[in-house]
Amino acid sequence: MHHQTKNSEKLKKLREEPRLSKDIQLPTGGQLRDLISKLQVTNKRGDWKLIGGKTDSIYHLIGDERRAARLFVKENPDFSRECFESETRTPLHQLNDFMRKLILQEYEIMEYNGEI
Repeated sequence: MHHQTKNSEKLKKLREEPRLSKDIQLPTGGQLRDLISKLQVTNKRGDWKLIGGKTDSIYHLIGDERRAARLFVKENPDFSRECFESETRTPLHQLNDFMRKLILQEYEIMEYNGEI
């Protein structure tokens, strides 16, 4: 890994915690970009129920998926609730099973603890 990548302020911020996409601008390529994943749910019409509101995307380091799922639920509690209460396909179905289950787990924990 290049010394500029290791020394990057953006990498330092993402090591602290996942970030909303509006709070951090990432490069389109390079070694830093290879370390980062984006948790994004688009709310477009498709084979799922259209849920109201725009969701915030989350940038996180690969391997930090649980904290990204937690931030997603914190920033999108109503959207998450509607998706998990729906009996039809929702925008969360565009995620892989692993991420969808992490978001559900974090949603249930946060709801139980009164965090959302």
